[in-house]
Amino acid sequence: MDYNPPLPNYIDLKQLFKGNIERINSKHANQYALDDQGNRIVYFSGEDKPEVFENNLDKQPADWHYRHKQVTYRCNSRFYRCAEWDTVDWASSVVLFGCSQVQGQGLAEDETISEQLAQLLGRPVINLGVGGSGMMYNLHNSLLLMKNFPTPWAVVQQWPNADRIHVFSDYLMTMGPWDPDQHPLFMSWNQDASNAQLQAIFVKEMSETLWKNRTRYYSLTQSWHTAQAINCDWVERVDFARDLGHPGPLTAAAVAGYIAKRLS
Repeated sequence: MDYNPPLPNYIDLKQLFKGNIERINSKHANQYALDDQGNRIVYFSGEDKPEVFENNLDKQPADWHYRHKQVTYRCNSRFYRCAEWDTVDWASSVVLFGCSQVQGQGLAEDETISEQLAQLLGRPVINLGVGGSGMMYNLHNSLLLMKNFPTPWAVVQQWPNADRIHVFSDYLMTMGPWDPDQHPLFMSWNQDASNAQLQAIFVKEMSETLWKNRTRYYSLTQSWHTAQAINCDWVERVDFARDLGHPGPLTAAAVAGYIAKRLS
């Protein structure tokens, strides 16, 4: 007899996976303010932590950009750094998938790839970046987008590192080399480097097949190793965000320019 267990309650196959920003607000976990439009506002995310910011303030020069530049994360009810789904003009929008680099950890709203790309193209760019996510995560979200929402004007994948995976458990776990105690599945996944590389190639091919006859499509990466593994365009980091770990506004501008050129 076939057994079909119920889906975990955090998954809604008529939605996109919930963004993780609400549970990584370091000193104020699960707390946020609301602006006049009802958007959720948090002030730190992922590695962009309050204690990291304070430390950087002590060490950076007086003219450091983020000494005076305000960084906030304005999120929708799914905790993505974009508008509510029912207000999005999907058919006129570019949908941008990726990890924390697309989410824009450590970047102000106007500095993110999505906002800078929107200015270049003169159309909305929907930021579906999720910190710590991997290639398979973004492929799964692509499928959910395709099945449940109008087809966007364009879809862009900025591929994360190929070694990352996500696991369905009591909650959706994203795993990467940053974890001090590596999950056995992550260790097995990356025991042979050719496994992660071949899986990444298949993910890239599946994503292209999903979108190539539906809309404009482009993929790139900011990971040199991923670019080598799956043979896609690579954009090099040239500066740093507020956390001094993630790419900065000039890098985001370069990525946005690269995408705009390809889509045009």
